[in-house]
Amino acid sequence: NIYITQLKYFPSKLPFVKDGDIFLRFPIILQNNLRQKDMLKAFKKNKILIGDWYSNVIDPAGVDFKKVGYTVGSCPNAEYAAKHVINLPTYSAIKTNDIKKLIKVMAGYVENK
Repeated sequence: NIYITQLKYFPSKLPFVKDGDIFLRFPIILQNNLRQKDMLKAFKKNKILIGDWYSNVIDPAGVDFKKVGYTVGSCPNAEYAAKHVINLPTYSAIKTNDIKKLIKVMAGYVENK
């Protein structure tokens, strides 16, 4: 998997991948105080569209937590993930050069942090 190879030293938690795995999206959890919203801005600035799937602990954004029985702080791992997950594209037409550009933008974001 090119993402595993290219991101092994990037400050993120990568999914466990075994031969034959197929991903709808390739999720990574940003670490070292890197934030999803800031990285999405860096992608947008470089004309790279990355969806913001799962950016809230409960979707859709703005849902009344009391109505769905959720208490803020009750699932700290989910709350952290919602603020730090990036779902990288895996569509069949993505090219190696596209992935390298995406990773270059990610690296630039980290350097400027």
